[in-house]
Amino acid sequence: MTEAETDPTQRVDIVTREDPPVRVRYNWASIANQLRAEPMVWFNVFKDGRVAVSNAVKQGHVADVHPDLGFEVSTTNNKRTSPRTCDMYLRYNPEHQSDLRAVLTASRKKK
Repeated sequence: MTEAETDPTQRVDIVTREDPPVRVRYNWASIANQLRAEPMVWFNVFKDGRVAVSNAVKQGHVADVHPDLGFEVSTTNNKRTSPRTCDMYLRYNPEHQSDLRAVLTASRKKK
């Protein structure tokens, strides 16, 4: 290691040419429709993907596959090292669907 790599107070004056990583975007509405077509069947959404995505789905931050709409999340192969990755699976369970959440979501989509 060079002195600049070990000394955090050292100024960086050399840069490398590099494109940023491509961000994966999910069509959650399409995924939700596919899951609703086959209730109670697990589907793999991604392998070796970001844990942050699975956490967002589990915590209800993705409206199209919100847990109150009956969507369940399971992860495997969780890696605790940086970058944190996992395999994410989703299924639609109509018995866990909240009627109020379904009505509110449907009314928002009509606007």
